[in-house]
Amino acid sequence: MNLLLKHFLYFLSISVLFSSNLNAQVFINEITPDPGNYDGQGGEWTELYNSGASQADVSCWVLTDGEEIIVFPSGTVIPAGGYMLI
Repeated sequence: MNLLLKHFLYFLSISVLFSSNLNAQVFINEITPDPGNYDGQGGEWTELYNSGASQADVSCWVLTDGEEIIVFPSGTVIPAGGYMLI
């Protein structure tokens, strides 16, 4: 799969994920899909930010780049004004 298509699918899956809750307080704050010196050991990352005044429950949310799938375990929360690095 070419890299551009892979990134498009990644962003599409995230867009669908976050559009399911129009009152969501969690945003993608930063993303590094390919840091350039990627060695296959986890160089890609995504940072989520909760801009809300209360904690955001992200239990069972799913992030994927089309190859790997990350499912947040039950009880996973991002505190008010907090960040989560994935």
